[in-house]
Amino acid sequence: MADTPQQRLAETAEAWFLARGMTLTDPDVADTYRATLDLVRLMHEGSHAQEAIGDDELRHLEGMVEGLRNAPDTL
Repeated sequence: MADTPQQRLAETAEAWFLARGMTLTDPDVADTYRATLDLVRLMHEGSHAQEAIGDDELRHLEGMVEGLRNAPDTL
């Protein structure tokens, strides 16, 4: 596989799950993982709506979450 930032992030996320006896290649685990990240996204949007974070911070956080959210597909 190509050594890209996306690949390294996916491998890091996968290692975290493997250490806990799970894998992001399991569709049920991947679905739960993505649902959790959707809640994180909702938290960010709420923080933005309350003006606790600005537009730039929201974009930055959302980019990070999206990278993590794509990890199961990258593997």
